[in-house]
Amino acid sequence: MSKRVKRSVLAASVLAAASMFFVDLSTGSASAAVTPTLLTGEQRHPVTGYHADRMIVDSVRQRLLVADDVAHRILAVDYDGNVASEVALPDGANAGDFKLSADSGTLWAILPDPKLIVSWNAATLEEIERYPIAVFDPGHLALTADKVWFSNNKNSFGSLDPVTGEVVNHVLGNGNNTSATSAQPLIAASPTDPNRLVLSSADNRGDLFLYDISGATPALVATTQSGLVSGNFALEYAADGGTIYSGGINGVYVTPSRTLASFDSRTISMNRALDVEAASNGWFAAALPPAADQTDLRLYRAGELSAAREFDFPITGAAPEFVDLEWEPSGDRLFVITTDETGAQSLWTIAQPTVIPSPSVPAATPTAITLAGPATTPRGELVSIRGTITGGVPMGTEIKISRTDSASPGGVTLPAMNANGSGQFIFMDTPPVAGTATWTVTFAGTAKHQASSATVSIPVVVETPTPSLIPTTITLKAPATASRGAAVTIQGTIAGYEFYGGVPVTVRRTDAESTAGFALASRTTTSSGTFTITDTPGVGGTVTYTVAFAGTATHKASSAKVSIAVAKSAPALTLNRNGSVFAYGTTVTMTAHLGSTYKNRTVEIWADPYGSDQARRLIKKGTVNSSGDLSVAFKLTRNTTFSTVFAGDTRFAARTVTSAVKTKAAVSLTVSKHYKKVKSYYYVRKTKHPKFATTMTAYSGRKQKLVFQQYSGGKWKAWKTGTYKLSAAGKYTFTLTGTHKTGVKYRVQAVYLTGTSGDSANQTTYGAWQYFTFTK
Repeated sequence: MSKRVKRSVLAASVLAAASMFFVDLSTGSASAAVTPTLLTGEQRHPVTGYHADRMIVDSVRQRLLVADDVAHRILAVDYDGNVASEVALPDGANAGDFKLSADSGTLWAILPDPKLIVSWNAATLEEIERYPIAVFDPGHLALTADKVWFSNNKNSFGSLDPVTGEVVNHVLGNGNNTSATSAQPLIAASPTDPNRLVLSSADNRGDLFLYDISGATPALVATTQSGLVSGNFALEYAADGGTIYSGGINGVYVTPSRTLASFDSRTISMNRALDVEAASNGWFAAALPPAADQTDLRLYRAGELSAAREFDFPITGAAPEFVDLEWEPSGDRLFVITTDETGAQSLWTIAQPTVIPSPSVPAATPTAITLAGPATTPRGELVSIRGTITGGVPMGTEIKISRTDSASPGGVTLPAMNANGSGQFIFMDTPPVAGTATWTVTFAGTAKHQASSATVSIPVVVETPTPSLIPTTITLKAPATASRGAAVTIQGTIAGYEFYGGVPVTVRRTDAESTAGFALASRTTTSSGTFTITDTPGVGGTVTYTVAFAGTATHKASSAKVSIAVAKSAPALTLNRNGSVFAYGTTVTMTAHLGSTYKNRTVEIWADPYGSDQARRLIKKGTVNSSGDLSVAFKLTRNTTFSTVFAGDTRFAARTVTSAVKTKAAVSLTVSKHYKKVKSYYYVRKTKHPKFATTMTAYSGRKQKLVFQQYSGGKWKAWKTGTYKLSAAGKYTFTLTGTHKTGVKYRVQAVYLTGTSGDSANQTTYGAWQYFTFTK
């Protein structure tokens, strides 16, 4: 088959097709009754180690011949895409098209750039001959018994005699197809008539040309346009030679090969057919651009215009790009090459593509019946039983019902019921005898739904009249709050039993240590129905008292609850070093002390250094020692708030205590540009400007205050000061400029001031004085 039209033709063809109109007698499309088959991972073979640009099938050797335009070679690969052998193309060229001879013995390829036609032994890929073809822009190949035919330029085709090497070029049609693009015409030879050759201009018109090549010069037999199909991508003869398929924009044009008569031609409609391939069994296949909204491969029986089978590529992201389509000549396999958005290629091998799968018969859906009725039912009275059948049965589904009991051990058939749209139903019955009655509910099943059944058994009782009991009510009054270890008094009254003294009531206390409750001594009522409870709760939190009357043969039982909020004791908790000041980098020991508690002896110590860049952190959690102490070491770099936390227990309340520890900044000042140092004084020439380099603990936005003093009148006096922003590393260098007096003593000091130096991360720190003087 002839195909591989240059992609630059496509855009022009689309635009032109929108502006042209062809009359066609019939159109066909994919059958709505065909269910597309989704290709699976088992049919996909990754293309590795080479790039596949076009292929042909060598069924004699059960392999594919693949043209690789990236590495300029032809490869023989098995049906799974594994490389068996390869041959490099001469002069770094690419095979624009290639064909197998009818006996599969010779491989022919046309190489456009060096303008060669080359033949190889198809079995070994050993080169046989090279034939120069001095024509402009050679394109596609077709083979007949004695010649190699090729297309070139946009209005030409030629022939090569392999015996003599003679090349003859011919004008396509009248040579004046003004709509033709620069794409070479497609070309195909009849598989049954050695004297017939068909060509199609790969342009926006889709002209077809039928030639008789039996004479010395090809004779034009017929010409036509391919109906609504334009911008042709593929040209193919049917295996019996009686039909020509032309694939392009708008679908596949099907025309009789004998005359190209338009009144016998048909169009299979689709947005575009990128490739058309015919098998020897009469089937032909069309490849569409892979997309989620259409089938990607459509297969047709000979003479039919509706697809008999369809296939889809699995698409999870961007759709893959179609590369090539080929039948195994017998039609037993169909091969497709695609490229995904990453450039990875796949070889899809579809076995038995023309075998129509038998329609699957869906399995009957399982159903299940559930029944619900009362725990017991009186003899001789109506009992209502509700049921639900699941499985999506339709509304009105018949449900059959029967009852068995001691009077009817063989069962009694009851009226059938119908399920509603939700599968629900309800039936009523009157069991005639005491004992156990069992109802059996049955769904017979259908072709779509499986049968199911269920039973429910209910004891049938003879009711005895229940005497009417006098109701009783208990009321409790208690304080809302109390202290742990202090006595509380609860006043109670039972109503409904006021005129009977000595009525016993039980008392149960529930608290954090007795969640299941602790029984206190029972109380008895006075003749007026009152009673008093006195208790000393030893546990803090919510303490609940439950009072209950068990009832009698004439009076109903009753109970009541009352809760008291019992305050927990405050534990003694301290944390040392509050208000202390330490030098930068000092490691301090923080000690938490916990006084008496009940069971919990665990405390936590937290550190919260100044600034949002350091979060509050747990630095130690543990059980205090026998002295009630827990200690942890911590290195200070900033003002830090420490806290110790006691979570509390059932008798002592939770508590948190804090300790604020101040940390000085690290401050140093160095002098340079001096010529000597004697004891503590730096000596600087008056012609020099000394430099004073400050290094201070770094913090975002931090500033230093630089203080200069001079010695006069027997004491140090202020001379000049300045505030200067430090670098991110905490450094700043100040140069003392101006005219310098000799013989005067000076000193300089770097200072960090909390709140004034841009932050409060450290405690105010005064650096050491540095002394200097100027000389000649």
